Amino acid sequence: MLRYLNPIQWSKWFGQLCFAWAMSIPWQNAARGIPAILLAGGLMISAVAAYSGGSAWRKNLLGGQIGEAWEADDFATAELVFRRQLSYSPNNTDLAYGLALAIDAQEQHEDAMALMRQLAETKGVEKAARWILEKEYIGKEWGELDIAQKDEFGELLATVNEKAPKDLTAKQLYADYLIATEKFPQAIPILENLSKVQPMRGLQAAALARKLGDTGKADRLAARTLDAVDKLSEEDPRNSVLALAVAQNQLFLKRFDDAVRTLDRAIRRAKTEEDRLRLNQAMGDSIVAW
Repeated sequence: MLRYLNPIQWSKWFGQLCFAWAMSIPWQNAARGIPAILLAGGLMISAVAAYSGGSAWRKNLLGGQIGEAWEADDFATAELVFRRQLSYSPNNTDLAYGLALAIDAQEQHEDAMALMRQLAETKGVEKAARWILEKEYIGKEWGELDIAQKDEFGELLATVNEKAPKDLTAKQLYADYLIATEKFPQAIPILENLSKVQPMRGLQAAALARKLGDTGKADRLAARTLDAVDKLSEEDPRNSVLALAVAQNQLFLKRFDDAVRTLDRAIRRAKTEEDRLRLNQAMGDSIVAW
């Protein structure tokens, strides 16, 4: 009885069985069975491929089904195919994003929003963050948002700014958000970055640095901005907007006499009466500040 519990004895019996089976095959006729063996092997490979969600041809097939369903406005079918693909690739954020769009197209907006929020908040998916911004926030007044909404707005903008650092519109929105929430230390580097294409953002950063008590950084930022706008003004000396920008930086740096001279030249070169009035008003403010 004990030998039936002995694994070594079982291994011996299994070896004897395999040997006896091999000896029983009519090997002289084996060539006739090759086509059947190849057919069976091909069927087995096809079966494995067909039931493998990761196979490229299957992905293409399912992708085609999604495209056809979307063109036909058959969003329920598109949803089913997205879910089928996600069962094989649960971490695929593109599939999850597509699923959310299909759900939203069926007017299941809350479910779609929940999935988009999951993608944006836990996985940092930029396009999901943009989708939420467009649906929930763009076009609304700051005062309309409660504290939780303002926090989410900032988190979404941070995600977009991180994933798409060259998106100037998103960067401007994020900078304005940081200023509105008085997160000045975080706003300053964003404004510095923006100043490469919007020079006066540098003066805005300088003002925040001075507000934080960092006068050295404030003066450096203002001086850098002054150099940038001064070059632009030299290229277009009759541009009253650029002349005002130069004067504003000079006033910030307490170079009052330079600001007055800048404005005096600009008044004499003004193109329109409206420009002249605006420059005269700035001149009065500069003299008062001096």
